[in-house]
Amino acid sequence: MDRPDFTFRRAQAAYDLICLAQAADAAVLAELGGPVLGEVVHDRACLFGDSDLEVFERVFLAAISPEAPQKACLGFAILLADALQSGLAEGSLGDCVTDLWPALGRVPRQLRSAILRGVETAEDLYLLGNANYEKNTIAARERTSEDSQIILERLIKMARAMDGPTRDYVAKADYGDQVEKHRAALDAVLVRPDCRFKDAETWYPSETVELIAHVPGEYGFIPCTALLLTNALQTGDDKGWFDFRWERQAETYRGLPDQARAPILAGIRLLYEADQWFLTYYTRTYDPVIHPERMIPLVDLASQTA
Repeated sequence: MDRPDFTFRRAQAAYDLICLAQAADAAVLAELGGPVLGEVVHDRACLFGDSDLEVFERVFLAAISPEAPQKACLGFAILLADALQSGLAEGSLGDCVTDLWPALGRVPRQLRSAILRGVETAEDLYLLGNANYEKNTIAARERTSEDSQIILERLIKMARAMDGPTRDYVAKADYGDQVEKHRAALDAVLVRPDCRFKDAETWYPSETVELIAHVPGEYGFIPCTALLLTNALQTGDDKGWFDFRWERQAETYRGLPDQARAPILAGIRLLYEADQWFLTYYTRTYDPVIHPERMIPLVDLASQTA
């Protein structure tokens, strides 16, 4: 089967649903759709074939049975991943959304968030079919996969871990221009509770922090990235720092040491989840199956040691 032309957001929505389905217990999948469903989920990334009509029907019936919300939502997540890949479910899930919507508040946060992104994306691309549901019944704070305050706390801690020699190096990043001014401004930002740049600090120290955070492997790259991301989360990334950086540095962020990797990926994921325009414009080719290394992985930040 030919792959559709994925936008970033279509690919990311499908990727999240596929990952969550593949993380489900084998016995749960077998109960949901029989033994063949495990093959569909793991071997074909939730894409049903013409020979899978019986298992497809079983999963569909489960997805419109909200009396078992977690089972219904898992079934719907699998069908939605299929629809986003132009599979058998394309155009047929509107009634599922209508029936399932009240149950979304009772399922794990990551699954709820992935389904919400998938529904939004499928609607925008006319892949869903007619659905009648009250979108605003789920509060904004319940629509993301991680708590924003936890993410900010971790990123601020990483940024403030920038020691003296690193701050000196960062202050020199603009070709050695106005080093003392950059250093003083950087110190002032890092002592604030929110580590946020003020309006007058768009150059001092923002320019040198941006320059360091633009070069993977550069001395100070991790704390500068954390500081930049802290500011992006508090402003809705109004300067587009991380659309640009994810396009060029996705593999770098995914390969960071664990203690840095999780908060940074969680922060970038929050930008994607909270802003419908995040990476609307892109230059790379995205596909949840062919290029998984270009997608933002799910991170369970709350369970990790700070």
